[in-house]
Amino acid sequence: MTDWRRPTRRLASGLLFLGMVWFVGRYFYDNLDAARAYEGEWHGGWLLLATAVLLAVYVIQALVWRAILLRTGAQLGQGTAVYVYFFGLLATYIPGRVWGPMGMISAAADQGVPPQRSVTTTVFTTGISLIAAGIIATLLLAGRAAAGWGWLWLLPVILAAGLLLFPQIVITGLNWLLARIGRQPVQSPLGRTALLAVLAAYMSAWILYGLALYFFARAIGYVVDGGVVHLIGANAAAYLAGYAAFFTPAGLGVRELVLSEALDFQAAGGAAAWLSLLSRVWLIGGQLLGFLLSVLASRWRRV
Repeated sequence: MTDWRRPTRRLASGLLFLGMVWFVGRYFYDNLDAARAYEGEWHGGWLLLATAVLLAVYVIQALVWRAILLRTGAQLGQGTAVYVYFFGLLATYIPGRVWGPMGMISAAADQGVPPQRSVTTTVFTTGISLIAAGIIATLLLAGRAAAGWGWLWLLPVILAAGLLLFPQIVITGLNWLLARIGRQPVQSPLGRTALLAVLAAYMSAWILYGLALYFFARAIGYVVDGGVVHLIGANAAAYLAGYAAFFTPAGLGVRELVLSEALDFQAAGGAAAWLSLLSRVWLIGGQLLGFLLSVLASRWRRV
């Protein structure tokens, strides 16, 4: 890359970030009065349940990541893999899309895992997770909108079914994307059956993730009129939008905006904006709690 392209790209990313900050800030500012007027009651039991399910989702994803890492020939304990995963989650809040994966790769290297093997595993699992989120969002939101789409709602369902029946398409598509951004292709460490099982595991994790958000909504007194199914799909779609916004750390603002808009049509006043904002605080708190627990567990095992 020539010298002038790098600073130009950084400038463009900075301007996009500032523009998004203004847009998102303006959106939530316009809904501030309505959010203040929202009368919801906090329920501690629902909050504990939501946090427990959220942590379970992260642990499941960490163990799936470890299982694939072991297929590459690397060795890493279960507890250490959970610590590495939470370390990577917190690293996503550093500006720049690469810091989340780099955080995991660096933390794994500190535990003796060869970087090339953790790179392959992290790229592979990230791609599978995004595809699983896309399938969940497509199936649930398409089903919700079926009445207005006519027969067109079958198209995303057929696409999702094709990915489930022919999971090798995932590897082909992932390598095509890597080639577009100048990265080396990855070889699947899994056979067809195992790949299908991993895809199903990530889809299950996304369903549980949406359930955790539903429990959190109940914790703050938010009534999900569209039902838990719609909230699961909206949560997956909001995550994908946040991930695509490479110029914001961890999709900050973008995820909340998309989630709020996905729920706003069925919410009273600024309740949806209130839920989306508070859910980010809850997510960060859950990730910090998981990281601290993984550190404490690691120290306990050394005693």
